[in-house]
Amino acid sequence: RLRGCRHLELFVLDTRQYRDPNLMPDDGPEPKTMLGAGQRRWLEQTVAASDATWKVIASSVPISIPTGSFETGRDGWADFDQDGGFERELRGILESFQQGGVRNLVWITTDVHFAAAFRYTPFADAPDFRFFEIATGPLHAGLFPNPRFDPSFGPERLLSYAPPDAGAVARLAEALRWFNFGVLDVAADGTLVARVVRGEGEEIFRLTLAPERDL
Repeated sequence: RLRGCRHLELFVLDTRQYRDPNLMPDDGPEPKTMLGAGQRRWLEQTVAASDATWKVIASSVPISIPTGSFETGRDGWADFDQDGGFERELRGILESFQQGGVRNLVWITTDVHFAAAFRYTPFADAPDFRFFEIATGPLHAGLFPNPRFDPSFGPERLLSYAPPDAGAVARLAEALRWFNFGVLDVAADGTLVARVVRGEGEEIFRLTLAPERDL
């Protein structure tokens, strides 16, 4: 929990140390994991037990935007065009959250070289369970836009901020408008504001979320 902040608790995931090989089938007889059993158990239990208004999960890999490649395996949560992601584990985590009555859930992610935001309704039979993802970056690296995203968890895209293609930006002065970072602000009444700011300092996206209190 952030000191002095009753409205937000941050959960930071290690998505690299415990993961199975990316090319391992996601639907094989052996459960595939990105987090490892201990970290997954910790995540499910502590998020469900949190009394903070907002539960914010920091994942270094995105949920629906495909990363990695067909040859090396998808290294984010999404399977996308092959059975090599980690969707089965994420679905189990989200089912645990939904069954535990978790509300006011936001994921902040990266490992993509542009900015994006999504609202998710992952389960057709539980339309009241929703959550958000804000993906940002980089501050100073190559720009590689990717308009594709995996539909598995019912995403609605709210933002895609990127140049038209990787070759469209040749100089740093041109790149500054596309470099970006995210900012989260929580008001005293529990309202969460997620902003994306580009390298020149201008806000290019704002999402204002009132907490769900009817748990």
